[in-house]
This record gives sequence, C-alpha cells and structure tokens, in this order.
Amino acid sequence: MDLLIELALTGRIGPVRAGMPLSEAEALLGPGRPHPMLRMRPDADGYPYFWGSLSLEVSGGEVTRVELRLRPGTRLELPAALGSRHDGASAEVAREEFLGALKEAGCSFEADDQSAVSGQSSVTTQAGTTAFFVEFSASESVQVAGYYLVSLHNRG
Repeated sequence: MDLLIELALTGRIGPVRAGMPLSEAEALLGPGRPHPMLRMRPDADGYPYFWGSLSLEVSGGEVTRVELRLRPGTRLELPAALGSRHDGASAEVAREEFLGALKEAGCSFEADDQSAVSGQSSVTTQAGTTAFFVEFSASESVQVAGYYLVSLHNRG
C-alpha cells in the first residue's frame, strides 16, 4: 500500500516521474517492454513501455505518464530498482481500503465524476494522480464483490 500512497501523494515512485527522459528511466529500471505499436513504428508517440505492473507512457523520448496497473487476484510485478519489498504484493486493493489509506496519509482527493461511468469510479489526489476503480462481481479472482483499484496514474 505504501507504494500506492507514494504515487498518490507525490506523483512519482521513487525516482520514476513524469518529465524524465525514457533513457534515464531505462538506465534505472532496465529495458522496458515497448507497446507493440512501438515495435512497428519506433518513432510513434503516446505509447507505453512496460515493466510488469509499471507502465511509462512516452512522447518525444520523455515520460509523460507513470502508471501502476493492478488486477484483482494477481500480484504486483515491479522492477528490482523500485525495491523488492513491493514485488509480489497483492494487486487486489478495494476502493474503501485505498481511500482510507489516503485519508490516513493526509492525502486529499476529490471524486472525478467526468471519467466515471456505470460500474466505474475514480478520484484525483492533491498531486494530480488519478485512481481508477472498476466494479467486480464475486468470482474466482475476487471473493468479495465491490470496487477495486485497477489503475493509479500521474501525468506530472
């Protein structure tokens, strides 16, 4: 949870932040796995590079968005440079649990009604980080029906 709160509070994860050159991110994290469009057109802009659960959207050789992608029923996969204590943590974060952790950390947030549609909701934090939640029914991956965090991202 502390990794999620760090991104929510600061818009960054350790030294990884929007505005940094992709070359600097890759020097820190190792080579990313580029989106398939980047394999076809290396000069394409606005597509992400992936390091497991971490994705960095890139335009003009610069990181424009830092995102943690979560999927209930799975585990976080993160580059070693971000600290091995986070790798393998549960990627199942209930909305109320996350919002409670934000409040406890003193991180203010507002509901973002513009991006909410049926079965989805989002909040934006004081750092401009958006937390996006999707409603899941009870299933093999989610034991308790409810809203779960699926994306936490910051454009800087």
